[in-house]
Amino acid sequence: MGFILIILLGFELVTGNFALLPVGMQAGRVTGSQLLANLGWVFIGNFLGSLFYGFLLTVTLSYSGNEQTTIAPASVVNMFVIPTGMKLGAR
Repeated sequence: MGFILIILLGFELVTGNFALLPVGMQAGRVTGSQLLANLGWVFIGNFLGSLFYGFLLTVTLSYSGNEQTTIAPASVVNMFVIPTGMKLGAR
């Protein structure tokens, strides 16, 4: 499915661009410092993106009220409140 979408949307595979990288380096159009700088920016972008989406996921799941994904004290409180209510006659 991925290859079909790449072809239909007119995108390129990154492996094809990497195959041309040695040719550009040999022609003097790409230097090692440019390559390292681009890799650094890619790393920083991925790292910041993962932090952002991890934070977004945590906040979303916490506010949804799903006990398995909320902060631990909510589950600890329910482990006390629910059995206590059952002992006092709540259904």
